[in-house]
Amino acid sequence: MKEENKVLLKTFLLSGLVFASTMAVYGYLINDNHIISKFIFHFLLFGIGMGLVARKNYRKKLKEDSNR
Repeated sequence: MKEENKVLLKTFLLSGLVFASTMAVYGYLINDNHIISKFIFHFLLFGIGMGLVARKNYRKKLKEDSNR
């Protein structure tokens, strides 16, 4: 597996899980009905977004390092 794909997956899983968990705790504290689909939505949406940003930054860093 390419290193950039590993960066994408690690960032996706870590950031998605942290964000979705934080939103679940917040929803619990304000007595919001927490539905598992809301957790999955937050996990996927935020995780994919952050993973793609991390992959782009990783590629940019590799390109800058190779130009030096």
